[in-house]
Amino acid sequence: MRPHGTTTTALIVVAFVAATIAAIPSGPASALVTNAPTGTASAATMITAGDQHSCASLDGAVRCWGRNAVGELGLGDGETRGDEPYEMGASLAVVDLGDGRTATALDAGTTHTCALLDNDAVRCWGYNMFGELGVGDGATRGNNPGEMGDDLPEVDLGPGRTAVAITAGGGHSCAVLDDSMVKCWGGNYGGALGLGDTLNRASNFPVVDLGPGRTATAITAGSNHTCAILDDGTVKCWGYNGEAGGVAAGQLGLGDTINRGDDPHEMGANLPPVDLGPDRTATAITAGTNHTCAILDDDTTKCWGFNATGQLGLGDTINRGDDPDEMGANLPPVDLGPGRTATAITAGTNHTCAALDNGTIKCWGANLLGRLGLGDTINRGDDPDEMGANLPPVDLRAPCPTTPHGFTDVAASSFAAADIACIKALGITTGTSPTTYDPTGSVTREQMAAFLARTWRTHNSNTAWVSLVPGD
Repeated sequence: MRPHGTTTTALIVVAFVAATIAAIPSGPASALVTNAPTGTASAATMITAGDQHSCASLDGAVRCWGRNAVGELGLGDGETRGDEPYEMGASLAVVDLGDGRTATALDAGTTHTCALLDNDAVRCWGYNMFGELGVGDGATRGNNPGEMGDDLPEVDLGPGRTAVAITAGGGHSCAVLDDSMVKCWGGNYGGALGLGDTLNRASNFPVVDLGPGRTATAITAGSNHTCAILDDGTVKCWGYNGEAGGVAAGQLGLGDTINRGDDPHEMGANLPPVDLGPDRTATAITAGTNHTCAILDDDTTKCWGFNATGQLGLGDTINRGDDPDEMGANLPPVDLGPGRTATAITAGTNHTCAALDNGTIKCWGANLLGRLGLGDTINRGDDPDEMGANLPPVDLRAPCPTTPHGFTDVAASSFAAADIACIKALGITTGTSPTTYDPTGSVTREQMAAFLARTWRTHNSNTAWVSLVPGD
């Protein structure tokens, strides 16, 4: 069985907006959905990140890069892509999804990838020790020739059944079907499949019992737990709920550390909904390795589960959801800043990122290797006064238009307006852009960069610029 600490969805910050939310009708699982500017070359419409690989869909054509030890890239070999020159761009092959087939949703698990196709079928490739590909066996797919395309079996969801949403976790996968029922397959550690036992499934998947008359509108898979938003807006989570890092986690949000779905009579009406607060429901859901976050109907964000590095965004390292009286009204919302709310959210191994209503992105939790995108490796959200207005947004601003320092060699009297606008956008100066600055004559981009670093400021109401020392 897969160790419960295994990464489920490692986020690439610059590619994030709508990740790990598999919703109906708006949400491909773990995927960024973009509206690319007209004329943009190879504009990605979906993107998803697994533990050490990433995939994107460009108008339905899927390309994957990164680690490829078990065929998670779906390219018919075991060669890593993207770690050497000339492996990306036109050199990066499209994943063969079958004759004429394209992807409408895409999700990367730890070491496997699943796609929802334009015919509403599901195909998964990569690691398959636990049956997470849903093809009836435990053989890895995608690391040898002849295993992709029409040679890759579709996941058998049942007679006449198709999928409308998918999610890939640590060693299991789930789908919301066209009848709004949920089916899960693969590794069943802690009851992650929600079937009342711990038997792995590679075929013949029963429907998950969500309760009398209940159906799902969104689904997300963590390392070994699964959460769904139901048709009444409530959230139910099942699977592993125990220790992470040597302490209880509570990622199911039920006020204890008891697994759910691994024994009979724990699902359906016996599985309590997560207490989100009085009269609160969820509009989006995401599961990390051992924590879970939801956007609520009042546009607040709440997170629960493992919190060793501040991934819950509550200014401490206290787990939530593992003890009574920690959920509901007692669970504080994440402070995203004055007047700010989240429009999308994604949870990684031990960090979380949200897209805000003003178009910015904020990330908190573990910051190993700079995963928060803040220019350092300091964790955020694990100490007081690190959230809200004190948490900087991820800087995704484009560089100035010319190189190497972002400025064109031009006469001082006609310094490029685009460069001046970029200087203002980067926050180096404010005020009305001048059309000229002193001294007259030629100013190189190197001189301009040095000048900006030392003395860029206005000195009178006409916004004339301070003189540039020759050779500075």
